[in-house]
Amino acid sequence: MVIRDITLTGKQSAAVEFTRRDHSSYNRFLENTDKGKSTCAVFLDLSKAFDTVDHKILLRKLMYYGIRGKQNSFFKSYLTNRKQCTKVNNCSSNFQTIECGVPQGSVMGPLLFLIYVNDLPCASGFQTTLFADDTSLHLSHKDIKTLQLNVQHELDKVDTWMRSNRLSINYNKTAYTILTATRSQNCNFKISMNGVRIQQTDSNKYLGVIIDNKLSWKLQISSFCGQLSQACGVVCKIRHFADMKILRLIISVSSIHICNTA
Repeated sequence: MVIRDITLTGKQSAAVEFTRRDHSSYNRFLENTDKGKSTCAVFLDLSKAFDTVDHKILLRKLMYYGIRGKQNSFFKSYLTNRKQCTKVNNCSSNFQTIECGVPQGSVMGPLLFLIYVNDLPCASGFQTTLFADDTSLHLSHKDIKTLQLNVQHELDKVDTWMRSNRLSINYNKTAYTILTATRSQNCNFKISMNGVRIQQTDSNKYLGVIIDNKLSWKLQISSFCGQLSQACGVVCKIRHFADMKILRLIISVSSIHICNTA
């Protein structure tokens, strides 16, 4: 009932749609490259994202999306007055009230977090991809200097949005990659957030896919083959201790795991 009401509001941003077909962003990178554009892809690293969700802000956003009255009160009851303590051996600390954050390990937690960050794409001119707390920002332009200025301007907006929503960015782990088919010099491409310079990398792993600055699949294939080799090595070592059915099961499970994570 609650999830249906969220859908019926019609106020979902493009971010939720991106989570359903995220890898289409790779095709967008290729299209921009074919048009002679360079793309700056920024991969944000949020510090304890699920633990820093502000309850009051979340409840206001739920109300904006149509969750009002008793349903909003239900979420308020679900989020507030939760307590936790730390126990080491036989010693326990006093219970403390949890002032922020959404419960992890639950079905509701990721959904509430997605609702919380759903308006992030509206805060800047970036093409934004959201999947839980994994966030990537993309911007393209034919001129590399203009691209740098535009990216910095939009990053300032994103940083302001994060502060307003009380989310913390780990600036030291946040990175960006310049995607281009040309040999244009981008060594002077520098961007920063909150006065901290963001590191530039040749490749980044996002949602299990390694995206490099040449938009090739070499690193992804290499990683995939390496994991397959390790799985085959394990099977080789235990082949004398397990029958064929067990070995086939191990190979099947390993292949599915590698395909989902590589």
